[in-house]
Amino acid sequence: MANILRPSIGTLNSGSWSTLSFTASLFNSLASGSGVLMNAAFNNASNLDLYGEFSFTCVNGSTALTGSPYWTVYWLPINQDGTTYGDGLAYGSGSAQSSTVPSSGYYLRNITLGLTGAGGTMVGRSAPFNLPRDSGKFFFANNTGQTTNSAAAFTAAILTTNLNLNG
Repeated sequence: MANILRPSIGTLNSGSWSTLSFTASLFNSLASGSGVLMNAAFNNASNLDLYGEFSFTCVNGSTALTGSPYWTVYWLPINQDGTTYGDGLAYGSGSAQSSTVPSSGYYLRNITLGLTGAGGTMVGRSAPFNLPRDSGKFFFANNTGQTTNSAAAFTAAILTTNLNLNG
């Protein structure tokens, strides 16, 4: 009898969303083109979950979103020295907003948004992506064309998935 390959719940979060370690207040008044780096590293080195999906919310600023607004997520892996992430440039270090975003080599996923009015809540969920098998930090960049609210109330979470050959 042939086996069936099916998605299964990831080891990291046992089927529920796991909150990502960001300082929410850093998303307050975050200009378009700027971003924020996670505080603590995301570690998939022992779980080895295969896929991830993001979900987030953030309050828009005083101008309605137009065009095709989105957020970009980058992955900065930890290097062999055990302390440097990505190319070693300062991306806010998890303690400040950064107008420097990682290079395209660290690009992971865009999260497209619907058009939201002034002060409305931006809600986004990514399509599944290949989850890196090591430890690193996610960087969320605002590409909405607008500054976020002064009380942006940012939250982000990840859901992980594996594959099961036992059907």
